[in-house]
Amino acid sequence: MPGPKASPLNIQPRDLLLSFCSLLPGEASEHESDLITKDAMLDTNFIRLLVFSIANGFAGLGDVPITSILRFLTRYGNTDTLFGQVLGASPNHVAKSLAENLFKVAIEARQAQVVKYLLDSELLQVNDLVCEAYGQKLTAVERAAQLQDYKTTKVLLDSHADVQKSYASNPKESGPLNCLINRIIPGETIPPDIMALVEILLGAGARIDLSMLERGVGHVRSPILAACLISHFLESHETCAVQDGMLPVIALALEEEQAYDATEQTIGACQRLHHNECLQTPEGKVEWALVQSAKRGHAALAAAAEIGDLQYVQKLFKNRLELVPRDMYVALLLSIEGGHEDIFATLLDAGAHVQVKEHVYLQATPLFAAARQRNASMVRAILDAGDTHMPDDMLSFGAYGSSRMSCVLHEIIEWGDRSIILDYHRAFPGGKVISMGNKGSSNWVMDKDLLAFLVDHNMVHKSVFTELLNSAIRESDTAMIYYLIDSGADPSNSDNLRVAIENPSRSDILVILLDHIPRRARRVPSLGTQAIREAIKLGLSSLKMLDILLASEALDIHCCSDVAGSRSTESPLGTAIKMADEFASDFIIVRRLLQAGCDPNSVVIAYPDHNLTAVLAAVQTKSVGLVKLLLDHGAEVNAPAIRRLFRTPLQAAAESGCLEVVQFLLDNRADVNGLPAKRGGGTALQFAAISGNCNIAVELLKRNANPLMPPSTIRGRWPLEGAAEHCRTDMLAFLLRLNVYDNDHCRRAAKLAKENGHMGCVDFIQEHISQHEEMPLLDAFDMSEEFNWME
Repeated sequence: MPGPKASPLNIQPRDLLLSFCSLLPGEASEHESDLITKDAMLDTNFIRLLVFSIANGFAGLGDVPITSILRFLTRYGNTDTLFGQVLGASPNHVAKSLAENLFKVAIEARQAQVVKYLLDSELLQVNDLVCEAYGQKLTAVERAAQLQDYKTTKVLLDSHADVQKSYASNPKESGPLNCLINRIIPGETIPPDIMALVEILLGAGARIDLSMLERGVGHVRSPILAACLISHFLESHETCAVQDGMLPVIALALEEEQAYDATEQTIGACQRLHHNECLQTPEGKVEWALVQSAKRGHAALAAAAEIGDLQYVQKLFKNRLELVPRDMYVALLLSIEGGHEDIFATLLDAGAHVQVKEHVYLQATPLFAAARQRNASMVRAILDAGDTHMPDDMLSFGAYGSSRMSCVLHEIIEWGDRSIILDYHRAFPGGKVISMGNKGSSNWVMDKDLLAFLVDHNMVHKSVFTELLNSAIRESDTAMIYYLIDSGADPSNSDNLRVAIENPSRSDILVILLDHIPRRARRVPSLGTQAIREAIKLGLSSLKMLDILLASEALDIHCCSDVAGSRSTESPLGTAIKMADEFASDFIIVRRLLQAGCDPNSVVIAYPDHNLTAVLAAVQTKSVGLVKLLLDHGAEVNAPAIRRLFRTPLQAAAESGCLEVVQFLLDNRADVNGLPAKRGGGTALQFAAISGNCNIAVELLKRNANPLMPPSTIRGRWPLEGAAEHCRTDMLAFLLRLNVYDNDHCRRAAKLAKENGHMGCVDFIQEHISQHEEMPLLDAFDMSEEFNWME
């Protein structure tokens, strides 16, 4: 079942119709022409297909959020009437499967009225149903609580939902109350409806243990929630709350007043229920202390320095007031920022440190502040003080309200006074600009004379030239580009190549960069790979720049590089395949890469747990043309499912539910019985069963697919098991009619269906077992003829 989405999409019938049509015999050709152009007929047929998809575990919906389904159906009037008609006209097991899946939709959509209607239909048992979210199985009441849906939770509790039942193995995630508390954002104001939800869950018997209390009280830190949980915990707790560690939870989690009340309540419960026995033991003795601390600073000196009151500063010193170094340091900094040279000199003569000696939360060092004020005498006085050393005073965080990190040397260079620069260099001969940071847009970075001056005095690290090159490229300053490259800038830097690519009107700059990349006997791995991917992502408008990159013999067109915001890596070919549908229909960028030498059999996308070759990535796009292009360029149609490739191309196509790609691969000699991966794999027929696409199953059987071929030894599923596990109702009926699976298969399938809450499938399988109907074996079927599995 598709998981919950943060931003639900709207169902677009025209976009999904062809996907749905491939599920039903004869539908695709029927709908390809006139039907799609007729809105009324489109809606009628789409609803029919949508209902079919819902009954079959949302087969064909892909990534469409299931919450969109009810919104779409409500466009056509009263959903109760529609559901009543559909449920009443369906066989019992189909009606039950349809009701189960509609129920899950209603839970996700927070539609309490629909949930109640379906429960009242008597097709469902509320405690048999299984929801799924964030990769976990949940009971219906757990999911409703997790969604913080009071109305639906109440409907479920009124229908006797079991608040003790859970599929979670982790106790901290077990039960509706845990599911609710775990979703509350720390520090968030808890609205009344959430508190009401907590109350009804507690009233229904939801348990509270100390672990839940620690999270509910300590993590969320809401006095209202804390009081509620603590009260119920004390009322329901059979052992002594003090000895079980209740008091530390209270002390750490609550503010003074709330903590005092909660402690009093806890001790009172101990006295009432356990006659003070716990308080007599060493472990149970209670110590409650409020620790207060105050830091007394010398605000007078700082204030006088800030406003420039020299007379008052002198008075403080005259009275021999004992001033700690920290206070002197703060006052010195404030005098610099205020431009009060007389106070600055007084403080410096009095021994104020110009280098911070302890942790002080200030925005600048004195040296940085003086440079920022462009005060040469103060800068020289600080340098002459002999109290400043590198590198601690070279950084200033968030100086003067800015969020950037700035370096003293950056500031002095920005100032542009070469005599000050030389004085700084004499004081700190090892000082260099090692990174431009956020100063890359400053004027001096494009001043060739000043840059040459800094280079002559060995004040610029070679890495800075590469950063400066970025600015020169942005400014299209060709002369500076040549100068920086000659000075040691790296023309192959990915960020610099990206900036050049983004300006297609100056392709000559990209050529300059590429021409200055040293040629080696072998290409440097990953060199330029990211830049090629960036050019691909810019699309057809950047085709000229892509051609220039591909023509360079220095760049690596094969390597996989990191994908931003993802744990995966992609090669340029992988990026082009993923974006192929956004480009022209002839896949021009993929063609360019293949012509440049990209290997169609290479891994083009690497995830943490599996890899995709070019043809596997193309199969995921469901584009026959793209798959054909790769096969034409030498992609292996029967590449085995080994070494982190968990699918053959045909298996991947069957899993995606794309009939056209399946047929194309079969027509091009794909092995219909290709071996599955050892872990989590499957045959093409097994994946067709899991996807719920009966047309694909029929096509595979026509091409001699073996329905009794064993699945993966680890996490594998026989076709019947896969269909039952994913509620593919019609696929289940189709496979049972083949009459090739014995009762052991059927029982395992029923067990998987039950574990996932598909009780309609369970009923159907059990009915099949009990009837023991004599069905013709597989070899009795003429699969070359049309087989009407809907009957």
